[in-house]
Amino acid sequence: MIAHEESDSEEEETSSLGEEEEEETNDNATRNESSSDQPLAAARDHSYLNASHPLLPEDSTLCRDYKRPRSSMDAVTNDHDAASNNLRSRESFELPVLVLHGVVLFPGSTIPIKLRNRSMIQYLGRQIQKCRTHPELQPKVELGILTFCSEQRSWTQRNDDDDDLGLPRWRRSTAARANQHRPPPQHPRYRENNGEDGLAIRNPYIGRIGTIATISHTHERTSSGLQTGNNEVNSNSSGTVWDQYETTNELVVTSVGTSRFRIIDIIDEHRTIFLVEELVDDSMARPYSQRLFSSSPKESTGLSVVGQDQVAWNVAQVTPLPYFVHRIFSPWCMMERIRGVLMTNAGGNNLPSLGEDEIGQKYLEPTQFSFWIANNLPLKESQRLRLLELHSTLERLRIVWKEIQRMLERPSVIRCADCGSTLSFTNDVFTVGGAEGSTSTYVNGGGYIHQITTLRKLIDENKVVFEGYPSTENSYFPGYSWHITRCRRCAALLGWKFRQVDGRNSTSAERPETFFGFMSSIVTTHR
Repeated sequence: MIAHEESDSEEEETSSLGEEEEEETNDNATRNESSSDQPLAAARDHSYLNASHPLLPEDSTLCRDYKRPRSSMDAVTNDHDAASNNLRSRESFELPVLVLHGVVLFPGSTIPIKLRNRSMIQYLGRQIQKCRTHPELQPKVELGILTFCSEQRSWTQRNDDDDDLGLPRWRRSTAARANQHRPPPQHPRYRENNGEDGLAIRNPYIGRIGTIATISHTHERTSSGLQTGNNEVNSNSSGTVWDQYETTNELVVTSVGTSRFRIIDIIDEHRTIFLVEELVDDSMARPYSQRLFSSSPKESTGLSVVGQDQVAWNVAQVTPLPYFVHRIFSPWCMMERIRGVLMTNAGGNNLPSLGEDEIGQKYLEPTQFSFWIANNLPLKESQRLRLLELHSTLERLRIVWKEIQRMLERPSVIRCADCGSTLSFTNDVFTVGGAEGSTSTYVNGGGYIHQITTLRKLIDENKVVFEGYPSTENSYFPGYSWHITRCRRCAALLGWKFRQVDGRNSTSAERPETFFGFMSSIVTTHR
């Protein structure tokens, strides 16, 4: 059975957000709350996590290499880098896989994880210890992140004439979401039981695509080691910290998505270890005409749409393909088209505000950008999964561009995925100052991982109800209290309302007085 991060009841999930931490952690939270105008700390330094221990020294060549997403890795320049990159080119290897509800992790995104599965703690703990003591033999520690689909537990082929028309509307939507990731019945995986139809699937995980998450930091207490500030401890100064993995009941790590994988076979079902193949998404070389616009590769900045048109025209002069083909099928042109619309948007024109720094400076290569925009654009979970599973950067960008065009044509609303109650508009989606994006992943004290999309406001707060009392304990956003928020119509848990608590109401667009954080799997977009 796969290790699922699911709660026994919805009440346990909501209450666990406020699970008590040690006094030291609460002191960190108090210090963070006193500076609400400052950007949020990095995910690894959030107050609800214990002290942060880098897996490898920050100045390590291996550390610099594995912390970058696979799509952004440059050509190797020496033998040391070559050894590390060769490991990334494995055709097949074993990988522990964690199946998460409501989480679609893209390469380049960060995910904090709190593990309580003893077998996985021991498996990863030994690798972490080996990585710290012999990094040349174990240059990185990885685990797989796979989105949970209901048919993974048990799935039997339905007849083509079966339908859900007899169900109430909200029940039909739930059933549709449960079956939305099911491959077509003629898929060969569903004919492996002696060619007979109507039989349960033996290995429903075979062929699934997920994301490899490389551990960058661990979070634990230590009685020795040099405190370096910002909750970080020099891991190389302590030899006693890493001996506890054989007995500890919890392992907390911060990981970053580095590449995608496909499951080939099951190695150890009890320890949830699979045989997988890595799906390498190499970065794309910039067109020569674009490189002429910068004096060095490091000064690369995006071209305007007009500049990209000129690049397409120049390339067309030396190739047999006409200009319009390069204009349509160039990933660089498509990326600049999307960036141009988002950069001039600023929360208007029915589009979300995704942050000018991220759009204009951080993601300048098509593959990186395609994963980032797929993660941050408000899309249904099924659409996010489809984008993750695509092997073509161009196709991923074209689908995103079509979604943006639809949003521009008519307003898109955000609804409760269970009952369809209208909650907000897509142009209310924004990035909280310092957060990784408009959609980010967090873990609470109980170990439940939430992927949250942040909204400035709702159409009508009477469409939701608040449960319990506001609290600042272990807040995902330091300086803000959280208040459990449910849909008034169907009582589904949507997420939380966050409010500044330091008495200084910020006028910053990135740090508003109040905002909402809804789980991305619980809300859906509709035009």
